Amino acid sequence: MADWQPGDLALCVRAGAFRCSSRQLHTGKSRDTPRRGFVGKVIATTIPPLNDGSDCKCGCVLLIFEGGEKGVSPRFVKVTPPKADEFDKEVISLMTTNPSKVEA
Repeated sequence: MADWQPGDLALCVRAGAFRCSSRQLHTGKSRDTPRRGFVGKVIATTIPPLNDGSDCKCGCVLLIFEGGEKGVSPRFVKVTPPKADEFDKEVISLMTTNPSKVEA
């Protein structure tokens, strides 16, 4: 189980039914399950309910995305942008600086 948190970007890499490492079947048949290739921002995490109404005991985390999509964590990998280089840092600085304080 990854340490998923709100604000993380996730890429869906697995579609369809599969069994997680605990042999729990995850069907992926919900209308709000993202398709492979989907990239979304996580807004919340929780333990998913099973078909019988009980909570999933396998340790998979349900990721909830901005658009209402949901999926269990083994379907996703985190999207981690590379560290900012000097050019990126300069651009970020210019974009976050108060324009009234910039000398012309």
